[in-house]
Amino acid sequence: METFFCQKEVIVAAGVFNTPKILELSGIGTKELLEKHNITTVLDLPGVGENLQDHLMTGLSYEVVDGVLTGDPLMRQEPDAIILAQKLYVENKAGPFTIGGMQFHAFMPTPDISALLDSVQAEESLDTERSALIRSIVDDPQGSSGAWLMFLAQTNLHEGSKSFVGSQLLPGNYISLECIQAHPFSRGSSHISSADIVAVPEINPGYLSHPTDQEILARHLQSLETVLRSSEHLSKFLKPEGKRNHPDAF
Repeated sequence: METFFCQKEVIVAAGVFNTPKILELSGIGTKELLEKHNITTVLDLPGVGENLQDHLMTGLSYEVVDGVLTGDPLMRQEPDAIILAQKLYVENKAGPFTIGGMQFHAFMPTPDISALLDSVQAEESLDTERSALIRSIVDDPQGSSGAWLMFLAQTNLHEGSKSFVGSQLLPGNYISLECIQAHPFSRGSSHISSADIVAVPEINPGYLSHPTDQEILARHLQSLETVLRSSEHLSKFLKPEGKRNHPDAF
C-alpha cells in the first residue's frame, strides 16, 4: 500500500460506480453510511453516490414483407447469410459488413409535453432547481426529450441479457424502432455495500421512479407507431398481420 499527499485539487475519475466507491471507502460521503460500515468520516458529504441517472431504451419490432433484407439471418448465424455477406464485402466492399448497427438516429421532442409537465407539477414537486433545468430542456420546442433509432433486425429489450437483441431469436425478418429518454427526471444512487474494497457497490438505478419519465417514454412509443404506420415509404415494408416484438415483451 502506498500513501500519497497532495497540495492541489484532486479529480477522482474511476467511473460512475467506482468513483463514489473510492470516495466513501476513503471517508468522504454520508456520515450515517460511513458509520454503518465502520469507516471514519473525513468529510460528511451527502451528495456522494447520489444523482445517478441513466437513459432507458425501449422500442417496437415489426415483421417485414418477404424479400426485405435485414440483419436477422446474420444474428441467427445462418450459414448462407454469412457466406453472402462475406462475398459482398470481399468482392464489392458492400453489404451488411459495411454499415453500422443503427440506420438512423434523430433527437425528437415530446408532443404536448408542456401540458404534461404542468399536470405533474400540480401533483408532485417539479420546482427543484434540477427539475427546473430538465424541464427547460425538454419543454423547448427546438429541444428534445428523447432519441429515435432504427435497427434492421429484431430486438428484445425485455430479456435482461447484455445484448438488446436477446438470445432467443425469432424466425423471420424485422425492423425495429427504438427510443431512448434523453433527460430523465428520475434519479438513483450507488453506494458501498461494505468496507471491503473488492465488494461490489449497491446500485439503485431508480428507473421510472418519477412518473413523468414513464409518460414521456409512452408518448415517444406512440409517436413512433404513428410515424411508421402513416409513412407511405415505411409502412409498405410491414407484413400485414405480421409479428410484433418478442413474446417475452408481453
